[in-house]
Amino acid sequence: KIMKEKFLAAVIIPSSDPHQSEYVAEHWQARKWLTGFSGSAGIAVVTQAHAILWTDFRYYIQAEKQISESRFVLYKMGEPDVPTFQKWLSENLKKGDTIGLDGNLFSLKDMKKYKTVFEEKGIKLDNKVDVVKNLWSNRPAMPNSKAFSLSEQYAGKGRRDKINEIREKMDSQGASCHLITTLDDIAWILNLRGKDIHTNPVNISFVLITPEKVSLFMNNEKVGENLKKELEQDGIIISEYEDINTALLETRDEHIILVDPENTNYRLYQSINKNCKIIEKPNPAIALKAIKNDI
Repeated sequence: KIMKEKFLAAVIIPSSDPHQSEYVAEHWQARKWLTGFSGSAGIAVVTQAHAILWTDFRYYIQAEKQISESRFVLYKMGEPDVPTFQKWLSENLKKGDTIGLDGNLFSLKDMKKYKTVFEEKGIKLDNKVDVVKNLWSNRPAMPNSKAFSLSEQYAGKGRRDKINEIREKMDSQGASCHLITTLDDIAWILNLRGKDIHTNPVNISFVLITPEKVSLFMNNEKVGENLKKELEQDGIIISEYEDINTALLETRDEHIILVDPENTNYRLYQSINKNCKIIEKPNPAIALKAIKNDI
């Protein structure tokens, strides 16, 4: 019904969150809620005539059992003659059709790939569609565990030193601003831990690093007074999680922003001030962690 109201021929619902995490908090497990399949990897596609779940070989048996009483049909990724969801959509939709998806849940890299595939067929992408938002009545709230600091004794190095190393990498690539969205990288750089995702000691947050300051976008309720003072002493300014889009829009024109196309969601990319130059390269933290074997 919602698809008809929005003139959508299909919707795509992935397994990801705005941080491109493999394991996501319950709040973002829309694909699980919709299909009944609880595995960590998979993608759902719904049209007026079809409901299909794609997942890989790790989950074939589990997925078959969990969706057996639903309207979903399992497509086994990697099996002979099983098309990708992009190929299936491009072959089953017609020119002029529109596919809806939530750009917060897809990386910049993937969105560029999808746009190329679908535009060749004359199919449009609307990346501002969240069909689940008003349907999932008992949706779990955003995770809000208390953040805590990991001492240098265990972290190996202070957050100031790590931030300086990131800035050196930024400078070598000609960047004056770096957007970090990956939760494990943020945990490593700032020596912060949390309990926002089961078995993953991370906090739901974003970080912007410039030569002058570090901005941490996190629900302020997660940060106690002592931790807030500690972070501020290290030059880290705390803003609300939702303020990241406004901060990107208001970034100074002269900034050159480094983003990781595999890990930056498409809606964040769209929020960046259009006058800024953008460098698309992997997060420097990934290489720094690997060099120090400190993942």
